[in-house]
Amino acid sequence: MQRSQLDNISEQGPADRKADTELRRRTLGTALLIGLVLCVGIALRVRSFQKQAGLCRDEAALASNIVERDEWELLRPLSYHQAAPIGHLLLLKGATRRLGNNEMAMRLPAQVASILTLFLYLVLARQCLSPWGQVLGLAFMGLAGPLVWYGVSAKQYSGDVLVTVALLIAGFRALQRQAGLGRFVLLGAVGVVAIGLSQPAVFVLGGIGITLIVGAVVGGRSREACGWIAVATLWLATFLPLYALIYRHYAGSENLTGFWTSALAPFPPRSLGELKWYYDHFFELFSFPLGLKFEGLAGACYLYGVFLLARKRDRRMAGMLIAPLIVTLTASALKKYPFDDRLMLFACPMLATLTAAGVAGIGDDDRTGGRVLRRIVATLLLIYPGYVSWNTMTSGLYLVHDIKPALAYVAEHWRDGDVVYLNFGAHTLGVYYANTLNYHNLRGKPFVYGVSAGDGASMEQQLQTYGKDLEQVQGKERVWFVFAMIRESQVPVFTYLLDRRGVRRDAYQGPGSTALLYDLRSAPSN
Repeated sequence: MQRSQLDNISEQGPADRKADTELRRRTLGTALLIGLVLCVGIALRVRSFQKQAGLCRDEAALASNIVERDEWELLRPLSYHQAAPIGHLLLLKGATRRLGNNEMAMRLPAQVASILTLFLYLVLARQCLSPWGQVLGLAFMGLAGPLVWYGVSAKQYSGDVLVTVALLIAGFRALQRQAGLGRFVLLGAVGVVAIGLSQPAVFVLGGIGITLIVGAVVGGRSREACGWIAVATLWLATFLPLYALIYRHYAGSENLTGFWTSALAPFPPRSLGELKWYYDHFFELFSFPLGLKFEGLAGACYLYGVFLLARKRDRRMAGMLIAPLIVTLTASALKKYPFDDRLMLFACPMLATLTAAGVAGIGDDDRTGGRVLRRIVATLLLIYPGYVSWNTMTSGLYLVHDIKPALAYVAEHWRDGDVVYLNFGAHTLGVYYANTLNYHNLRGKPFVYGVSAGDGASMEQQLQTYGKDLEQVQGKERVWFVFAMIRESQVPVFTYLLDRRGVRRDAYQGPGSTALLYDLRSAPSN
């Protein structure tokens, strides 16, 4: 040890040494907590990846596009009412070429992205949060149920989250670096790649670009403002051709826009109910996608976090975490993007960071009462994610839809003349496994696809709709009714109708799917 360091230590009084020891203790404690949360988050994702079996409906629809098309054909708008960024499609195609057309290959990119997100988020949190805030932010991200669930999905949402974190890191570093061409080139290049990998990346880039340009103009740095305008122009020049060739078809799809109608912001709001839409959807973000239970408390902490970050750190940092949500809401008001559910999963890093900043800021003056309140608030917000995480570790994902066991049972007991009836929710599953993959040699077998009675249909409406639909298989000797991706309340409706139209000959109940064999030549005698 150098003499100057020994002199400094010898000059420290008891109070200084005590403070130094306390600082080291807190630093070590924070590092251990971060390591623990990181390990738990990774374990949740690996556990879920191991427990997952067959693809769900939307995954199967996307997977059918991957299997049926080559790389060039993926540049065209997708079939089966699907929408995904070209970068994600190419990643899936590459995975299937190396690992085969199976569930693991379809889900591996999301799994890698979900785990990598946790490490990158820690880099992001260290740029703008206190040590206690870093632990909380990582806990929100690591334990969030929706992030875990979609971390084992063939869909693109985990990639959206990863891209958002990467863009925010690049944006924060653009604030910290000295003026120079390098930071413009770096952020511009990262943005171009992000647009190809993630559809909502354009909203994140819009928020980052607006923040940088406004910050430079307000600060009187006109040359810097021109540089950021040039970078934003590059991003726009990258996005517009993609929109013209592919994304505009999705934006104009009646099926997609119709499905998400309630998630499009009413603008201008013409009633109290429409004004309440904005209030409700703001707080719902903390329930889904962030996975917290006390939405009101989380929302209050988020707003407090905005105030603290803008006051104590950097207003431009706060702007980069808020502006992308405002840009997204604007796109929703223009009927271009739904502001709800899984399509807002990319917002989790921004929500988690500002909420963590708010919670960590409670009692940051080291008053005992404030510290106790901070711990109470943190505990309340983490109780539900902890409960969901425990269930995931002990029993796997809370919801499993696996049509493969039912299809395997049907194939094993198949006879000439058999027909398969698939309920409405299982259409794409049947197309993918039976036709695309030829699962158990089911390709070419006669499949009948059922209709939907619609969400919220009454029992009378369901009986009428499904009763009429069953007429297309009435009179056949052996009809396999395979149910998957269906509400439990709807299966009894079918069995009620079928038991009055024919005789049940066989039944199979699998994990997430059901197969019933009926003879529909004549109604049973009373």
